[in-house]
Amino acid sequence: VAHLWGGSGSVGRSRRLSGMMIFSLVKEKCSHCLKNISLGQKFFECFKCNCIIHEKCFKPSLSDTINSNFYCKDCKSSITERYNPFKILIDYDEHENGSDDPILFKISQILDQCEPYSTSKFNTDLGETLNSNGGCLFLNIDGNKSNFDLFVAELEQLKYQFPIIALAETNINPEESSVYTIQGYKSFYQSTKSSKSKGSGVAMYVHESLNAVINGNASFVTDNLESLFVQIHNESKSLNVGVIYRPPSGNSDLAISELDELMKNLPKSGVHIMGDFNINLLSKNNKLLDEF
Repeated sequence: VAHLWGGSGSVGRSRRLSGMMIFSLVKEKCSHCLKNISLGQKFFECFKCNCIIHEKCFKPSLSDTINSNFYCKDCKSSITERYNPFKILIDYDEHENGSDDPILFKISQILDQCEPYSTSKFNTDLGETLNSNGGCLFLNIDGNKSNFDLFVAELEQLKYQFPIIALAETNINPEESSVYTIQGYKSFYQSTKSSKSKGSGVAMYVHESLNAVINGNASFVTDNLESLFVQIHNESKSLNVGVIYRPPSGNSDLAISELDELMKNLPKSGVHIMGDFNINLLSKNNKLLDEF
């Protein structure tokens, strides 16, 4: 949903003459066709540079709608496309039909501000926040045999020690997991799909300070979905944390159905899910995305 406005297309300017206020109208021009925007014509306004374009000039001007905002062809290349399905609810909140849910607002804010970090920037900007509020790490490792040692080396460069680390596409069965250790963590490995030599397997590493056991009701392997969940207990509450992988070779409809059944086996609260669902969250007119 872009900013679509309808109006006079004119800007009022005034000057005083002999005690009288004289108004003159300066016509706004479409930045594409350079013609005046007439009374009643609909137009778009670029969210960044505020240039105005006729509605009929939208496509030929090579403008675009990104992150629910309209951008002209000169500005759109500088905008990072983001996944934020909550933004439109927050935007509507400025009017009558919006959501005033503070949780939705916070989630939308996080998604809008998400950005890549170098190791040094991570340690400088995020270390203190994570130490105060906690955080988990997920990675599609694309094979332990090829990438596990490098992954551990990168972890050692971080000043923050994640309480839980989840991996997908380990290509490793539980009986092989003892080779792949991370100091200070206990590992939990799910079996890989027996018919696949790669592109299968999920695992979790839980810090040794936490008391964790596998949640068998939410841990399984099919052709369409692989999951592994652990229950973490402390004196006050129980937390379910899981990792899910959807193989792109599986049946997507069955994967959604199995995911729905999995969710029914989990508590209504205290659940954290990480994973790789192989769904393009930025795609449009995508049935799988809608169902997901």
